[in-house]
Amino acid sequence: MEEFKLVKFTKEGAQLLRGVTEEFNRLGIDSSRLPKTFPDDGGKIKLVFVGQYSAGKSSLIKMLTGEDVAIGAAITTQNFTPYEWNGLEIVDTPGIHTELRPDHDEITYEQINNAALLIFVVTNEGFDDRMGHHFRKLAIEQGRGKNMVLVVNKMDRTALGNVPEQQEIIAQDLQKVITPLTAQDLFLSFLNTEYYFEWQNETDEELKEIYLEQSGYEKFVDNLNKFVASRGVLSKIQSPLETLKNAITKVIGDSENFSVDKDIDAAEELLRRRKKALIDGSRRIKSEIAELTDTLCSK
Repeated sequence: MEEFKLVKFTKEGAQLLRGVTEEFNRLGIDSSRLPKTFPDDGGKIKLVFVGQYSAGKSSLIKMLTGEDVAIGAAITTQNFTPYEWNGLEIVDTPGIHTELRPDHDEITYEQINNAALLIFVVTNEGFDDRMGHHFRKLAIEQGRGKNMVLVVNKMDRTALGNVPEQQEIIAQDLQKVITPLTAQDLFLSFLNTEYYFEWQNETDEELKEIYLEQSGYEKFVDNLNKFVASRGVLSKIQSPLETLKNAITKVIGDSENFSVDKDIDAAEELLRRRKKALIDGSRRIKSEIAELTDTLCSK
């Protein structure tokens, strides 16, 4: 199955940091120059799920992470704590423009401002006027389309299901709202999260294959990987990697200078001293033998 590479990289980076930190501590090397976390606090990568109320954002997050996350429903104040997942921050925002809670939009926009990736979720019914206006405000007026993946969820409710023919029909309808952006610009993905969970529980291999294909999971993850590769998201993990690399390089350099250069210099100096002592001793012995011979001859 397709793997979300951003998570793969953050996992491997965190494992590398733990291993290096443990080795530094074991060897008694100062680890204060190593990053404290991976990614570090300055490079937090935030994935914000935004869009229609009841469009299945929490189910989508569960599909991606494998864990139940229902943060959006629990938001009641300005105090907001994102969900951490393998070094990433997952934010499940409340539905926007629901008129149920006026402060929800303010909370949502606050999270959007710091998002590395916005996942805008609508249902198979597409945009209504209010949601279309909100999308255009974010993606076009504010220029956030370059940070956005557009997801159409609940494709099981369409006439044909989650198949290319049905996707093309919906894509043409969406184009009326997303212009001048295109489906390719937004990495448009079509999902049926319920089929993904059916795939997880199914034992029949043929049915499993059908469920997985109909879920749209692999295409969605492929689109996320394309987004990460083309939008510079990986640059956010380069800083802690560089810090880690520089710390290791310095330790290796210090170690080489100490254990090789300095040890060789010390050994050479010791040999020089021993050689001089041997030469001096030899001369002294020869001199003493000559003196002793002269004394014996005279006696």
